[in-house]
Amino acid sequence: MCRHFREDFGLYTRVAQVSQCIRPLGNMGRRPGEGPSRNLPKVIAAKASGQHEIEIWGSGEQTRSFMYTDDCIKGISLIMNSDIEEPINLVQARPFSVNKLVDIVEDIAEIKLKRNYNLSAPKGVNGRNSDNTLIKKYLQWEPHIPLRTGLEKTYAWNPQPIYGPPGWGAGSIQRASTAR
Repeated sequence: MCRHFREDFGLYTRVAQVSQCIRPLGNMGRRPGEGPSRNLPKVIAAKASGQHEIEIWGSGEQTRSFMYTDDCIKGISLIMNSDIEEPINLVQARPFSVNKLVDIVEDIAEIKLKRNYNLSAPKGVNGRNSDNTLIKKYLQWEPHIPLRTGLEKTYAWNPQPIYGPPGWGAGSIQRASTAR
């Protein structure tokens, strides 16, 4: 559609195909899926409740690519200020399994959880990753902030997931543990 607007009306457009974006102030736990938006609040809730178990949709082996919001903003800015006329992927080139994502979040939260795999829940495709050849070719750049760094920044932010009352989250857990 964007190409047709350019060809028919001279409207210059850019199309960035973005992966799952990890960010503080995101929609933590407010949409379905098995990326950070669901698993990070699940870990926080398990730690706060003391139940130390979470549900993972599918086997946990399905892979996804994640990108921290700072890389997303930088990439969109570079793409918008470029002469690129074709759709271009804006995503970390390294895929992670859902299990690896949970491993990292467990490590950040300093907790080990029992994982209950729900094989009848929607899991999406088994693997999702993208090719960064074009973004490297055109912009000599690609997203580079490590998944762990993005998850640490997001975990440190005090979310208000659907699993608890307002103000409850990683920051609240830390404050409660230091108040004792």
